[in-house]
Amino acid sequence: MDKTRLLKSDCTRLGVLMGLCLALGVYLIATTVLISKDGVFYIGQAQAFPLDPLGVTQRHPPGYPVLLWIAHATAGLFIRSDSVSSWIHVSQSITLLCRVLTLIPLYFLGKSLVGGARAFWAVLILIVLPYPARFGSDVLRDWPYVLFLSMGFWLLYWALRRQAWWMFSLVGLNTAVAYSIQPAATQLVIYALLGFAIVLRRDAESCVCAEGRPSRPGPLAAAALLVAGFAGPVLPFAFATGTLIPHPLRPPTFNSPPVIVSVGGKGASRDPLEFEIREGELLEVGIEASDSPGDDLKFSLAAVPAGSRPVYQFRLTASGDRFVTISDDEKDTLLEMYPPAVRDYDGIVCYAYARADVRSDLEPVHRLWSPGRQRHLYTTSLSEKDALLAESSKGLWTYEGIAFYAFAEGRQPPDAVPVRRFANMETVPDNDTNKGEVTWCVHMAGKPPAGMSMEGRTLRWRPGPGQRGEYGINLIVSDGELESCQLMKMTVVGPEMAVSGPLTAPPPANPQAATGNPQSTYAGLGRLPGAVDRLFDGFAESLMVFFLAPWCVGLYYRMRHDADALERVLMTAVIVVNAGLMLGRYVWVAPTMERRYCLPLVALTIFYVPIGLEHIALWLSRKGVSGDEQLSSKQFSRWFLILALIGIGICLPKLLMPRYAEMDCEVKAIQWLRDRTHAVDVIAVPDSRLTFYAQRTGLVYRGVVDPRRADYIVRIAVSDAVTPPSDWSQEYSVPTHDRRGRILTIYKTHRRRG
Repeated sequence: MDKTRLLKSDCTRLGVLMGLCLALGVYLIATTVLISKDGVFYIGQAQAFPLDPLGVTQRHPPGYPVLLWIAHATAGLFIRSDSVSSWIHVSQSITLLCRVLTLIPLYFLGKSLVGGARAFWAVLILIVLPYPARFGSDVLRDWPYVLFLSMGFWLLYWALRRQAWWMFSLVGLNTAVAYSIQPAATQLVIYALLGFAIVLRRDAESCVCAEGRPSRPGPLAAAALLVAGFAGPVLPFAFATGTLIPHPLRPPTFNSPPVIVSVGGKGASRDPLEFEIREGELLEVGIEASDSPGDDLKFSLAAVPAGSRPVYQFRLTASGDRFVTISDDEKDTLLEMYPPAVRDYDGIVCYAYARADVRSDLEPVHRLWSPGRQRHLYTTSLSEKDALLAESSKGLWTYEGIAFYAFAEGRQPPDAVPVRRFANMETVPDNDTNKGEVTWCVHMAGKPPAGMSMEGRTLRWRPGPGQRGEYGINLIVSDGELESCQLMKMTVVGPEMAVSGPLTAPPPANPQAATGNPQSTYAGLGRLPGAVDRLFDGFAESLMVFFLAPWCVGLYYRMRHDADALERVLMTAVIVVNAGLMLGRYVWVAPTMERRYCLPLVALTIFYVPIGLEHIALWLSRKGVSGDEQLSSKQFSRWFLILALIGIGICLPKLLMPRYAEMDCEVKAIQWLRDRTHAVDVIAVPDSRLTFYAQRTGLVYRGVVDPRRADYIVRIAVSDAVTPPSDWSQEYSVPTHDRRGRILTIYKTHRRRG
């Protein structure tokens, strides 16, 4: 067969494969109920890219979000819509296009390895595998990554076969593009080095120069071209963004504060929780709290004046500027946005007031910012504030509003301490009269009332005679670095008075289980057995189990009998590297093994499935031949076709089955949130898709959620697994369709916005 006929044959095969892949992909997009959780994240990154390109590239590999943004911007030239549905459909379409294009390098790679006919069957099987097909019609980066991974591997194999060393510059550039999507693409460099070793070993004798020493400049030049092609785009990117290792592969750089869920059976609140107790009776208040890294929590109490709130202080490491805020929301935002390398968190420095009407002797503390000096200034003087703002036309000062309310000097109560301003504008609470100018006065934390103590997670107090009255208490939960607070108002009445609510509210019997923050039994290498088991299950399910045996058989026979040294080394490396990446991720990053992590391994080794089917068909054909009968090619072909069609027949029902039923509860919850909540409401959800489709502000949580930051909380759990705080109202519930019989429940927290 001449080259023209071969080219026509390849074009025909690719046309059939790509047409089938496109048709199935369009069907899957049309029947998609909800995209994946990661898809919501990628679309969010793409939407944020024009506004914060540096932040997007620092938080996550930018290749796939940028691809989505470009696709949506291009579609915007024809469809003027920025709706959620337009983002979803454009993102699904570009991902499907990447899947269809991936068939080209995979087919030609398979043709180079095992021949055109086997490559056709291998790619056909890959197209109908349900899980890889669904990933290609979702908003996931896996198929775009496999597109460039397979392209690079094909170019590499072709260049090594033909010793076309100049091609390695293209391999390097391709690796750089793939790296921007998924850093694991650097595995191509490993394959290139192994390929160089094979070529050098194979040609060692023929490349000996007259002096008797090997002289092989070709692979060395190719290695230089590979490194240059890869480092050329990657190093400037790393210099511009300040990081070479993207966020998903870096260990966490900062801690998150503990979460207080409930106190005495009442949901945590920005407002003080009220408790009443009679003299001589025991009050027990259980605290339900958790910390996402699993750190040991410490509980403490501080007496504070009624109506006051903690003031938190940050220091910018670059300028030394002190920033103080009374807002818990502002504190949480700063802790989430800036790592410790940018700011130091000093915790609670004093207590002040959030409103002027709490006491009659309060003055507003104004906060101003100087961009040039990189410092804040705080003052209660209106004349000073106005004088500074008069210079604002020069860009010297910007007014940021009232930070909190405090006491002017001379009008402070006896328990207040002065805050002094120094020459460098720093303001520090201090009783030393020999230091800087007094600007205002605030409260410091006091000791809790006599007899009040913390025993584990329970506050206990039996007030004695003479302790009637109201007490302001701040409950502080700390993980050793950060803390969360809950203000409480304790009212002690006489023995004859009635009190509202129970006097005893112990903590949950199993706080760890109740908060939903499970501790892993394994750590590090202890997870390895479970990782191997998950890896095998995920790979087998990706091949629909049926094709696993042919894959093993084909790999064994090919490596033992037909493959040359280059194929043996490279394909063994593909299996070892990708399996190692999945195991390493499970052991050291996160104990999860999703099926899509197996996609690169499945795609690059799918060519051994037809070989395995051939050997199994040959074995079955021989079983039907007796005595001296000659085995005919028709019998062999018939058995091969039967086996292939059985496998495809197993895949098609799962591939084509709509997923409406299993997503029914999420769809109903989304509709409820869209119809029954306001646009400004914050919804805490375990699944980001709920608020993404409902077009509401979402607070995604794992395990526990701070009820003070959300207006509604969505929980998915067995009905009796978690008891909600008494002041949450259940607004909606719908059963899920999983085997555990869980229920999706929406609670309203009745929080007050600060």
